[in-house]
Amino acid sequence: MKRATREQERAQRRYQRRRIKLPVSLRTDDGQSSDGSASDISAGGMRLSTVAEFAIGTRGLAQISIPSGEQVRTPIEIVWREAGLDATITYGVHFQNLGSSERFALF
Repeated sequence: MKRATREQERAQRRYQRRRIKLPVSLRTDDGQSSDGSASDISAGGMRLSTVAEFAIGTRGLAQISIPSGEQVRTPIEIVWREAGLDATITYGVHFQNLGSSERFALF
């Protein structure tokens, strides 16, 4: 799949992004789990970096640790992936049904 240019990505974004790194625990619907780091968080999703292998289309539950000590839990779907130079893989993660209280906690 061809990756969009940065300008195309910005034009396609529906939500303002918050540039912050937060710890994330991810558990997929098939039982796989991994810890990683979230960045570029918006009301629509986040960028997730982890060493775990997930296929595009994988669904599950993300638990995001925010600075206040709260845990934001939301259903997710992996929508793109990009391998790094090291063992880290970066994923585009779409939030499924992010509630207003979870959205408020993230922003």
